[in-house]
Formats: sequence, structure tokens, C-alpha cells
Amino acid sequence: MKNAIVLWSVLLLLWIAGSAYVYVCKVRKACDSEVAGELANDKLLAGDSSAAGSDAVAGEGLENVEELGAGAVPVAGETALPVAEEMAAPGVHKLYFDFNKGVSVISNEDRAYFNSLNEYLTEFSDKRVSVVGHSDNKGPEWAKEKYGELRAQFVKGKLIEAGVASEAIDAYGESDRKPAADNSSEEGQAKNRRTEISIK
Repeated sequence: MKNAIVLWSVLLLLWIAGSAYVYVCKVRKACDSEVAGELANDKLLAGDSSAAGSDAVAGEGLENVEELGAGAVPVAGETALPVAEEMAAPGVHKLYFDFNKGVSVISNEDRAYFNSLNEYLTEFSDKRVSVVGHSDNKGPEWAKEKYGELRAQFVKGKLIEAGVASEAIDAYGESDRKPAADNSSEEGQAKNRRTEISIK
């Protein structure tokens, strides 16, 4: 009985350690030396000398701050580092719709995407947003065209509510011409009743 308890305890500890490692290093990517260095640099720039170990180390290399120029950050022991990489463009985002509906429920994930899109477009004003409404193959052609367009215009309105400039949005319907899935099943048809948002 004691051997079983010891064995289960060891397995539990290994599982906890493995889970912590995966979460910290793989999910949050906080094990990289660059990330650890950035955290220390942030503390140094905020005036927290404990990140470097002593006041002498914290001030080292900072006397040339005026010479650094734009695009550089002072770091202990070095004269400059480049500022963070260019902001990555948000990927393609899809919203799904019920049959014969031109509106959909906007989730928190959708709102977060809209906000990140707005931030990106504020930074890169030369970029545009493409909003394409799609339908499944049910019904007459005029209805498929209508719902593709309604879905695109619905999402365009939500993007404008999130702060995206209307002149930066190209919204149009594609009817059922570009299916994402096979229209022979209800599941495939549900995947085709969508709006796709992307950066151009």
C-alpha cells in the first residue's frame, strides 16, 4: 500500500512539473532568454534596480541615452537594442450565420479581433480590410446573393462600431461561389454561411 502511495505521489509531482513547464515555456513562451531579458530591461527602465542585482549594474551603460536615437532602448551593460518588431497583422477571422440570416451574435472573441484590427489599422493606415460574405447553396440565386451581401454589411457595421474607418473596409458578397466546405451536408452548409475578414 505504501509503495502505491509513493508511486502515485511521484507520478503526481512529475505531472505537475511537466504541466508547469509546458504552460510557462510552451504556452506563455516565458522560458526564452530573450523574454527573461526583456522583463529585466522593463524593470531597469522603470527604475527597479533589483532586476539587475545592484544600483551600480542598473546604471551601467545608461550614460549614453542621448546618443541612442529613435528606435533604441537603453539596457544595462549595452548601449542600445532595437525596439520591438513590427506589429503582426491579425489573421483571417470568420463569423458564422444561421440559414436565412444576415446577422449573427458577436462573441467576445469577435470583439477582441475587431479591436486588434482597429489597432493594426491605426498603426498601418495604408492597409485595408476585406469583408466577404458567403452563403450555402440552398435557395434561389437572388437569395444567396442577398444574404452574402447582408452578412458582409453586418460585419462592416460591427467593425465601424469598433472604431475601424468605413473607408478602410471593402465589404461585398460572394453568394455560394467560394464554399469553404462541401454543401452536400448540413454541417458543410453551416461552414459556408460565413463572413471572412482579412487584411489586404
